[in-house]
Parts: sequence; structure tokens; C-alpha cells
Amino acid sequence: MNIVDMLQLTSGGRALLDQGASLGLAKGDMVGLLGRMVPAIGAALQSQCERQGVSLAAVLEQLSGAALADAVEAEDSQDLARFSEPGQLALSQLLPADGAVQTLAIRAASASDLPAEPVQQLLPLVAGLFIGVLQQVETGSFKPKGGGMAAMAVSMAANMLLSSGAGAGGLLKFIDMDQARGLLDGLEP
Repeated sequence: MNIVDMLQLTSGGRALLDQGASLGLAKGDMVGLLGRMVPAIGAALQSQCERQGVSLAAVLEQLSGAALADAVEAEDSQDLARFSEPGQLALSQLLPADGAVQTLAIRAASASDLPAEPVQQLLPLVAGLFIGVLQQVETGSFKPKGGGMAAMAVSMAANMLLSSGAGAGGLLKFIDMDQARGLLDGLEP
């Protein structure tokens, strides 16, 4: 199981897939896009931690406070839409250069062979949801909705990371950071 699987197990993740479908993207395209965007956002978070010399928990607190943690519980795409602005703000804090967020969306679209416009609309939502999951894991409040073994495994993994002291930072180890670096080349301060 990887971080994209984890996102899909949240109600916000399911709402994100629905939002992608409303923009004309198939589920497979959305999963592939998430597989590109999430590592890029994770790498930007990791770089922010290194630049500031602080923990991921400190950076997560700086990024729109606890507001994004609620994105994880979004029930539908309309509910998820309210996290677009905080997600955009978080991206702007991670990638403050002029046009950097738009360039990231265009690169993710190109790498996924998808049109740029829906990807640009989805990037702030993906950022909001991913950062929200990290915030929930960091505080110990992450509980994926729905039953089943996968949800239980994700919840157990999140609790193990928290109890081991790794917290949300441990989730970044599940991300292919090398893949993300290509999307971020020249965009980070």
C-alpha cells in the first residue's frame, strides 16, 4: 500500500476521484495523476523542512493550520471544493516563486498525458487532501472511512508511525522522491 492508496481510502479521496470524473478524467488517469502530484508535494514539504531546519509537524502547522485536516472528511466534490483556496495557499507557501504552482500543474499534466486545465483545477485539492492526511496522521486523528482490511491496514500503519515517533514524516518515506524532483526542477526556492 502506498500514499495514493491511503488517500483513496478517505472520503475526501473518493470525492477527489469524483471531481476528476466531473472534469472528464477516468479513475485510472486520476490515480496516475495522484502518483505524480503527491510525490511532488511531498518533496516540496521535505525541502521546506530542510530549508527551515524544522520538523514536518512544524511545516504542517504553518500550512493553513488545522483547516486542511478537515479535507480528509469531505463527503463529496462540492464539500471538497471548499479546500481549493487553502490548498492553493499551502502550495504558494511551498512554491513561492511566481508561476511555480501553475508550472507544476502543467508539468504533471504533461507527464500524465492529460490536459492542463483540469490538472490545474485539481492540484490545490490534491495538496489540501494530502496535507490534511499528513496533519491527521501527525495528530493521531487519521481514521479512514469505510471498512475492510485495507482501511484497517492503513489505520494501523498510521498509528505505528505515530507511536514510533516518526509521525507524518514517516509517510514521506512511502513516496518516490526521485520521480518528484523532475516535476519540481527550478520551482523551489
